[in-house]
Amino acid sequence: MQKIKAIGYMVEVLDDISWKVATVLKVIGGSYYMVRFLGSYLELKVHKSYLRAQQIWKDDQWFMAEKDLGKCEDAIFDKSTTLRSY
Repeated sequence: MQKIKAIGYMVEVLDDISWKVATVLKVIGGSYYMVRFLGSYLELKVHKSYLRAQQIWKDDQWFMAEKDLGKCEDAIFDKSTTLRSY
């Protein structure tokens, strides 16, 4: 498991059939998160199973994005998180 910051952190959200970059706005009860997709004004409530740490493609490999956004609420995400169902 990788420990990442929750509020204010850039994550990827499984939306339809692709991962989209979003910002975590709020933690709801530990299992749900309010997020906003990059470039959008709409907020969406998603289950943690639809979130993963942002990944970067570099030198023909995927890497977990490293970000330190200061004092944010901590959360734990499994870097192998995958979609099950809504």
